[in-house]
Amino acid sequence: MSFYDASVEDTINRIKYIETNVVNLMDDEVVLYFQPKISSNDDSVYGYEALMRWNSPVIGWVSPPEIIHAVDNLGLMEVLDKKIIIKAFKAISENARIQNKSISINISPTSINSSSIVDIIDNSAKKYGIDLNYIDIEITEDSLLDDYGNTLSNIDALRKKGLSISLDDFGKGYSSLSYLSSFNIDYLKIDKLFIDKLGTHRGDGMVESIIKMAHINDIKVVAEGVEDKQQAMILKSMNCDLFQGYYFGKPTCITNLRN
Repeated sequence: MSFYDASVEDTINRIKYIETNVVNLMDDEVVLYFQPKISSNDDSVYGYEALMRWNSPVIGWVSPPEIIHAVDNLGLMEVLDKKIIIKAFKAISENARIQNKSISINISPTSINSSSIVDIIDNSAKKYGIDLNYIDIEITEDSLLDDYGNTLSNIDALRKKGLSISLDDFGKGYSSLSYLSSFNIDYLKIDKLFIDKLGTHRGDGMVESIIKMAHINDIKVVAEGVEDKQQAMILKSMNCDLFQGYYFGKPTCITNLRN
């Protein structure tokens, strides 16, 4: 005996819709939200991370993981990343409030290993008059594992053009403190999983060790997912450089930034 499950069919139809339309609707429906990064020294806005959002009039809000999963299945990650880069640069050129601030853009392992990524960023920056000294490229640990040599050469080329490089979600996967000195990384972003454990002896010890090791290697530390004052105060006592999380500000659309 079999039973009809409408929720399963709805899920399948949702996935099909996303995969069929994600690239074609990217220009019109996918927008960027910006979440502030706060300096621990004076609580000023140091910069913003650009985060994609898709509010489909057909299926509602589509989460970033859903978008990435669909695009990855289609083999179009480089197309997505290029569109996000262009959207970010266009937004910067049109909004004085985020100019002369560090703007972080997430790049997939596929793109950071691509032979064209440096030219894509360089050409897009020239088109929109972007100072690359204010652009930060966020990569994941997977980027450092997929194609070690090509990733390093691209990182070096981007840094020579003035960009900074952040290692996102540190500690979530395979990262080791011992190999930080092997990569030209400017920022290390501690994953929220560690921040959630602050206030415990073990949690505090792990986070403080990460911060100290990063600083030894001249790497600044960003704490992700800071959600309350206690976490912020503990991180300040550990000399964490930057904070990001709902306690300081949720991702918001460019219109709200203007206001």
